[in-house]
Amino acid sequence: MPENTRIRININTGEIEFEGTEDFVKNQLENLPTLIESISTFIPTKQESLQKQEEAPQNSEATNTNELIIPDNFGEFLNSFPKQLQQTDKALIAGYYQQKCSQANNFETSQVNKLLLDQSIKIANASTSLKSLATSKYIFPLPPRGRLKVYRVSNDGVDYLKTLKRN
Repeated sequence: MPENTRIRININTGEIEFEGTEDFVKNQLENLPTLIESISTFIPTKQESLQKQEEAPQNSEATNTNELIIPDNFGEFLNSFPKQLQQTDKALIAGYYQQKCSQANNFETSQVNKLLLDQSIKIANASTSLKSLATSKYIFPLPPRGRLKVYRVSNDGVDYLKTLKRN
């Protein structure tokens, strides 16, 4: 039984893949310039892609699916969520807010605790809440800063926050 030959070309997801006998694949490769020319009308040019990005409205929650709108203060952000939340949810909200306000785009356990305490919210153990969030893949640890644990909210964490957010 003859072995199959396979060629895969990506060129940034314009993907073309041939699989079959060696003769079949050679024949397809000979016709590749014609094939590329015929499908190129369906692939936007770089200029067209850039133009679409420029035309899209900026700073909109609807256009940037991995962002939530961050107000000037944490209390306002926290109050945009329902009141009856679990401690881990409150820790995630505080962590995300701190991360978005941080130049380093991350947060520490003590910062989460302080944000919540400033709103008169005491969670039993912020460290345990953050470990639970990491296990759920809503946050992930970064290399520590000395003895301080540093985290970042994952895309799954942002998506989860969006499900909690009030409309």
